[in-house]
Amino acid sequence: MVVDLNRLPSRRFIELVRSKTGASNPVGLIGGPPCQGVSQGNRDSGPQDLRNSLMTTFLRLAEASEAEFGIDFFVFENVPGLLQAKNSARLKALKAGLGRKFHISLQKVNAQDFGVPQKRSRVLIIGLSKKKYIAADLPEISSHLVHRTVRQTIEGLPEATFFSRSIAREEIAYHPNHWTMQPKSPKFSATEPFKSGRSFRRLEWDEPSRTVAYGHREIHIHPKGHRRVSVLEAMLLQGFGEKYVLKGTLSSQIQQISNAVPPPLAKAVARELLSILQE
Repeated sequence: MVVDLNRLPSRRFIELVRSKTGASNPVGLIGGPPCQGVSQGNRDSGPQDLRNSLMTTFLRLAEASEAEFGIDFFVFENVPGLLQAKNSARLKALKAGLGRKFHISLQKVNAQDFGVPQKRSRVLIIGLSKKKYIAADLPEISSHLVHRTVRQTIEGLPEATFFSRSIAREEIAYHPNHWTMQPKSPKFSATEPFKSGRSFRRLEWDEPSRTVAYGHREIHIHPKGHRRVSVLEAMLLQGFGEKYVLKGTLSSQIQQISNAVPPPLAKAVARELLSILQE
């Protein structure tokens, strides 16, 4: 089911959750409102940007969930751009609203510190119910793993299949998501590294990947320089395993992986919360 949360009344949201959980009350609310509205790269966003209103919606639904289910926690994920001066009023209002019912902490983390072969900074706002916990219980999400590189993650994979409008799913060799755009630009024949630019950013073998967040034709260039990375390669750089399969069109898969939270980072957050809930 797909619904517009901005338009969905809180009571209807509760009814939908009840229909899925039955007699069991959910213990938490996890959400990541679209980050483009507060992103550093988006200079045109303003009050009219509907993506920004989803932050207020998250607050509304968190309060409704606490009132109805007595949830123990919430996790709110977004980009570091949320901390910029232009978003200070929005962030202040969000924290004040969430702080009415929850002890909250704001933490800035980087996925590469959790075993993800990618530089991906994110802001986490985590809340614990004031009825059940004290502020000192708030988790500190930290890790000191050795950073993984692009080479350790995608070197040795067979060549990707190139997209065509007539291609069938079974024609994509090796893995259903190991396909990418046709390398039409003459830059793909260059022997020197690409000049920096949004559309042509080449990954380095022995560094973590740049942030996997692709806009229109901004998919990173493979370290060999001969094509853009495949959806599968992007998935691996996000920390997904090869057993995971995305469905939909090529564009849809690119959007899905760009918007995803790296599983190892999500696991670290879940582990810290679980240790608190089990005490």
